[in-house]
Amino acid sequence: TPGERLSAAMRAIERERFAGADPAVVVPPDAVPAEIAARVLAAERLHAVLLLDGASFNPGEDLAEAALRRAFAALHGWSFAAARVHLDEAATRSHDAVTQQRATLLKALTRLLSAIVYVPLHEKLRVGLAGFDEDVSGLDRLTGEEHLHYRDEADRLLNLREAAAAGDSFVGATWTLLRAQVAMAAGQDEAALLWLGRLAARNLPPEQVAGADEEYLATLLVNTRHYLLAMLTPPDLEAAPVAPAEAVRPRELFNALAARLSAAWERDLAANLAVFAPREYVAPELAGATPGSRPKRRGQHDRAGA
Repeated sequence: TPGERLSAAMRAIERERFAGADPAVVVPPDAVPAEIAARVLAAERLHAVLLLDGASFNPGEDLAEAALRRAFAALHGWSFAAARVHLDEAATRSHDAVTQQRATLLKALTRLLSAIVYVPLHEKLRVGLAGFDEDVSGLDRLTGEEHLHYRDEADRLLNLREAAAAGDSFVGATWTLLRAQVAMAAGQDEAALLWLGRLAARNLPPEQVAGADEEYLATLLVNTRHYLLAMLTPPDLEAAPVAPAEAVRPRELFNALAARLSAAWERDLAANLAVFAPREYVAPELAGATPGSRPKRRGQHDRAGA
């Protein structure tokens, strides 16, 4: 039956891999259609090379490229765990050296950006441009343009974090708002509220939220502080029961706080989160750029963002 043929073909691949080989699925010239289909499916499902009429094919190469696209989309949205899953899938499915090396490069960029986002600003990063260079130094199938693009992206992102850590108030607020955004995306509402509370405390003292038109934001901030303090306060069994703090939806506070600070700075704080997202490399022939052109070098980036 077709199912038995497929199972037999998959077992053959698994036996070769267990023995340490890198199996290739050969389709004999006299194979019947059911056998051809079984071997093609087995090669695709187990990420093996398919040999047909003396030529080599990878039935899953397009799936590897799709996984790379999903990985970059996840990385652009700071979903680091999802990016790693998609990059592993791309590397496993692909037999193309360029695709595999591109996955390796994006893994290095994921490690760097994850540290930039998650390591507190007062702590020193254990990763840097030198480590990124070392991680991608052996990727000889990628063009110099692509190497240079992602090296400059790593440099730009590191410069932004350095600016935030050095006291640039707008970039620091952007980084803090990004921490809240990442926490909300992960469903970590309490962590998001904590970061938003810190953003307000550092950039919007209570006395600056006093007007009648500020009542909505002031109420949100008071409820947030009450809620967070209630979480940290140990229960006093002898005291009278305390009414639970009113819950605050993180997105509601996020929007209100971002709007208030954007008005104060006359710059869109929420939109500026994009400066911490990596920019994908596009080949010059696809982007319409002049071949041989170079992106900005270190020190030429706008450290304050958009």
